[in-house]
Amino acid sequence: MSDWRLFYHVVWGTKRREATIDDVLADVIERSIRATCQDMQVIVHAIGFMPDHVHIAISSPPRLARATVLQRIKGESSHLLNHSARASDEN
Repeated sequence: MSDWRLFYHVVWGTKRREATIDDVLADVIERSIRATCQDMQVIVHAIGFMPDHVHIAISSPPRLARATVLQRIKGESSHLLNHSARASDEN
């Protein structure tokens, strides 16, 4: 395995910067981020939450485009949240 050091600090906000991230949602988002990163062999250094945005510090292999990594991380966590919200609305 070759040696690489690519560090990224990424921040993204909730829709309309609404304060929707509570402790329960933060846990769901964090589990999704960690699972997605593990699948892509991306190293998670830190994850932080505010009510209206998410911070992550990651290292990504150079074979992966940053846009692809972030698209998967954000997309899969959003997908999981949307499905868990629908399931709780139906109950």
